[in-house]
Amino acid sequence: MSNINMKKAKGDRYYGGTAAKYDQVRQKQAWWHIEQEALGSLLDTLPKGLSVVDIPFGTGRFVPHYLERGFDSAVWKNAE
Repeated sequence: MSNINMKKAKGDRYYGGTAAKYDQVRQKQAWWHIEQEALGSLLDTLPKGLSVVDIPFGTGRFVPHYLERGFDSAVWKNAE
């Protein structure tokens, strides 16, 4: 068997305190609000009661959009 140097995935560093601050920092950026509005507009074109799968779930920032529109959501997040 070969000796493979296994490193943590780059995404692993975004757990804990870093993840908690992510939304707070990003909400100060213009693109954040553009994405939020764009997703809301897109979801408004879909029929109520759809099932949504959100992969990767991340911080869950889109969940309020799903709930406001009566969507049933399933999420997947790669957690520690």
